[in-house]
Amino acid sequence: MPLFSKKKQENGNNTQGSELELKSKQETPTEILKEPEIIKKEKEKEEDVESQKIEEALKKTPTIQVSQIPSIITPPEIIIKSATQQTIEKILSEDLDDIFFNLSPEKQKEIEQEKQKTSLKIEKIITQIKVKLNNIFDLIKKWLKLIPGVNKFFLEQETKIKMDKILELSKKIKNNQ
Repeated sequence: MPLFSKKKQENGNNTQGSELELKSKQETPTEILKEPEIIKKEKEKEEDVESQKIEEALKKTPTIQVSQIPSIITPPEIIIKSATQQTIEKILSEDLDDIFFNLSPEKQKEIEQEKQKTSLKIEKIITQIKVKLNNIFDLIKKWLKLIPGVNKFFLEQETKIKMDKILELSKKIKNNQ
C-alpha cells in the first residue's frame, strides 16, 4: 500500500496540479492507547508469575537460623602420635588422675596441651644418641608446675619418678634398634 498518492482536483474543465496526500490508518487515540496498556498488563502478569515462583521456591527451601551456624569453624587437629609419644604421655599422667579431674576444664585443656608438647620434646631427646637427663628433668618439672597448688617436695619426687620411667623406656627403644 503506497504511502503517498496523487490526487487530482477538477473544477469544471480545468485540471489543477496534483497534491500529495499522506495515507494513514484511521485510528482513534483510544485505540493507540490500548496497545501499550495491553503490553503493560502482560508484563505485570509475567512479573506476578515470576514473583510467585520465587516465593514458592523460598517456601520449599529449608531455612537455617543464624544461631545454628557456628561463628568460627575450625578444623579438628589431627595429631599422629607415635607409640613412644603415647607411652611418654601415659608416664607423665600416672598418679595424677585425682588432681587432674579436680581442675577447671580450661586448666585441664592447658595441661593436656602442654603434656603433648612435652612428650614430643622428650621423645626427640630420647631418640638421640646421647640422652640429656637434665633436659628431660627440666621439661617434666616445667610441666608439673602448671598444676596449681603443687608442693615443692611432691614436684621433685614426681619429676624423679617420671624421669626414671622415661629412661627405662629409652633403654628399651635403643635395645630394640
